Amino acid sequence: YRAEDSRIVRGSYRGYELVGTDVPAAGVLSIQALQVMENFDPESMSEAEWFAIAGQALRMAQRELGVLGSDSAAVRATSKEYAATLAAELAAPGRAAAGNGSPLPPLGPRDDHQGHTTHLSTADPDGMFVSLTQTLGPNMGSKVVTPGLGFLYASTLGGYLGTMTEPGRRARSNINPFLVLKDGEVFLVLGAAGGGMIPPAVVHAISRVIDFGMDLPQALAAPRVAGGFGSSALNAETSPGIGWTSAELDEMRGLGLEINAVERDGAFGRVHGIQYDPATGTWIGAADPDWEGTARGPVGGR
Repeated sequence: YRAEDSRIVRGSYRGYELVGTDVPAAGVLSIQALQVMENFDPESMSEAEWFAIAGQALRMAQRELGVLGSDSAAVRATSKEYAATLAAELAAPGRAAAGNGSPLPPLGPRDDHQGHTTHLSTADPDGMFVSLTQTLGPNMGSKVVTPGLGFLYASTLGGYLGTMTEPGRRARSNINPFLVLKDGEVFLVLGAAGGGMIPPAVVHAISRVIDFGMDLPQALAAPRVAGGFGSSALNAETSPGIGWTSAELDEMRGLGLEINAVERDGAFGRVHGIQYDPATGTWIGAADPDWEGTARGPVGGR
């Protein structure tokens, strides 16, 4: 096995530049989902209908993980033309069912309940930003530290997605350190913990800020939709004080989708992020309200 540097992958969403990392991270997945969503207008539908579109786009993008790992695969997956083709398969207002009517495939099982992923987003006064996700595998990873280096090694490879590991195959995971830029300036720095729910959490936060004009703390307090694990249904967050209402769930079902209501704190990813406004020099830090975490900033910031 030969270790390789991960590639930077880029895309765009409504005039904003998207920057992530390729395998073993899931930056391609989030870029593709957002570029599929860009083919629809959130102002033409209800909030619930819009995020049912987001949930379908995310699960569709998840299918790409099996072929990622080469430049050509990343180029196809982040292409606008390919995203437009995929968008035609989604169940949307005015369409009775998704594409040919067949259900979207289920995702693999989650394996994040032991809490082995940590994400942090940080910045310094000189305008340098870092989005960093570390994931080790259950129970402190391998429990091995090389003297002088000071970090633990991971203990899983294919286990991230519940798939078999093959000789020479690169690991795949859902970690997703991510940047959003506007006119060359950093706008959002974010990522999350939560296994397969990491990309949905990142995509939802970005859409809430760009499409709905929310600041990042508001965006993280809003409900999410993601692909159902082990079934063809979509899961919709109904955590107390955060989740979708029964009427909104019925709107999603009105698109011809099967929707499961899921009430569990932290079940839809846990984002830590920074929003930056270069025009005013304002920094906004935010941590998911239904999980542990905090945000701290410089004097004069929020």
